[in-house]
Amino acid sequence: MNREEIVPPTYRNLLMYIDKSKVFVNNGIVVYGCAEESYIKEYNIPYLNTVILMLGKGCSITTEALNILSEHNVTIISVSNKLKAHSITLSEYTGNNTKYFNQLVKLLFLENKKVELSKRLLKTRESFNNKYVRDLLYEIFEEDILLPKFKIENAQTVEELLGYEGIYVKELRKTLKDFILIEENENNKNILTERYHIGNSLIYGMAATVLNSLGLSYNLNILHGRTNSGSLKYDIADIIKGLVLVTSLLSLSNDNYWKSDSSEEYVKKLGDFLSEKNILKILFDFTNKLIFNE
Repeated sequence: MNREEIVPPTYRNLLMYIDKSKVFVNNGIVVYGCAEESYIKEYNIPYLNTVILMLGKGCSITTEALNILSEHNVTIISVSNKLKAHSITLSEYTGNNTKYFNQLVKLLFLENKKVELSKRLLKTRESFNNKYVRDLLYEIFEEDILLPKFKIENAQTVEELLGYEGIYVKELRKTLKDFILIEENENNKNILTERYHIGNSLIYGMAATVLNSLGLSYNLNILHGRTNSGSLKYDIADIIKGLVLVTSLLSLSNDNYWKSDSSEEYVKKLGDFLSEKNILKILFDFTNKLIFNE
């Protein structure tokens, strides 16, 4: 299938979550089979209209199914038995000779431009949190919250900016934990870590979809250093990571929509929220403006 024939991700459903199933191809169609009473029931996977397929506990997938899903720009997130995402499988388009790739590479050879792009990433992250995280908390508690700010105006290097990012993240975590009161015990600590991981895996998948659709390699890096799984993916995903932090905390807090009995329930609610707010399109629009300095 030609790239032009693929349904744009922003017109698709964001997340499909399945567990205890095998994903395979039957008569050219990707399906998943799960045991129901004494027989296996098959269901179609609407991969033409899906951005991310998350495989939960007890799932397997065949190579043939992987190939078809990748050809249709579906991000596949595999989750371990402890509900920690351990891999994201997505075929990158080869020959990234797109206007986005060419423009970004030009900028990354200039240190002053990398610093400028990094500052925009951090300030956009701050603005996003001030809008979406604050609005979300106000809807629940009917009380405003002041979130920390980046103090990066005088930073001259990427290394300085990374230091400021560390300070910001630490202050944001403390602010939200002080505002959203949850019972402090070892069990809640483990659950929170688990949900934070699975929530992050979802937004990393969203960032991967954006980059893959634009023909940008994950291995390019603006702010964060090179990693095997792609630093540019983390650069983009971090813009919305505040939503994962706040919603994972809320999932352990009583008397609110986000209260969840399982991590599966939590990640489905997060996927619905991200879809409702059209966050994937926001990431697409931001990445385009970032690269072309709009």
